[in-house]
Amino acid sequence: MLIKELIQEIRQIRLRHSHWFSYVQVENKPNGWHCAGVGNSAAVFRHDSYPDIAIKTFSDIRTHIALRESEVYRKLGDSSFYPKFYGSGENYLLLQYIPGPSVYECLLKGIFIQEQIVSDIEKAVSYARECGLNPRNLHAKNILIYNGRGYVIDVSDYMKTGRCYHFDILKYFYNKLYVRFCRPGMKIPFWILECIRRGYRLAVSFWRLFKKDI
Repeated sequence: MLIKELIQEIRQIRLRHSHWFSYVQVENKPNGWHCAGVGNSAAVFRHDSYPDIAIKTFSDIRTHIALRESEVYRKLGDSSFYPKFYGSGENYLLLQYIPGPSVYECLLKGIFIQEQIVSDIEKAVSYARECGLNPRNLHAKNILIYNGRGYVIDVSDYMKTGRCYHFDILKYFYNKLYVRFCRPGMKIPFWILECIRRGYRLAVSFWRLFKKDI
């Protein structure tokens, strides 16, 4: 399949966006496409013809995020902490596919998270700031682990202003709880992780009523 044909098929993908803290749902995708993951605003797909490319497609009411995120990737340039950026369209990004599990998946499957991962993400944050960006929204689903190294795969909020404490909170729980009580093979049930995720997003929404820096 040619890249032009790939882009034509991207337009056939349909996502449904329901509640603001729920994941998008895939309503339609052409044959040969595989959903690699879903988030609150977009879903990531792969195609058989381009196994090394991840196509991040946004829901109809979140297409403005595609433009914003493409601008961030252009500012980041070539970095070992973020996927390579190959191009974008009205509602999609073409990115390097990084096959490793997310930190969230590691917690589910009992894959122990090494300190090197935290160190890599700290460097990713510093690098983004050197590029004039404001790293935000660094949570367990936005951090991938591949060959023992950490990668950030969502930079859509990097042009927003204000302080974000997501990664600070993640580091705090890693240093104070995870390394002390978790061991390789120890799995955290899905319902517990989802309760934490939804509860945290709800708490942030209330916090925003009083603060503007998160």
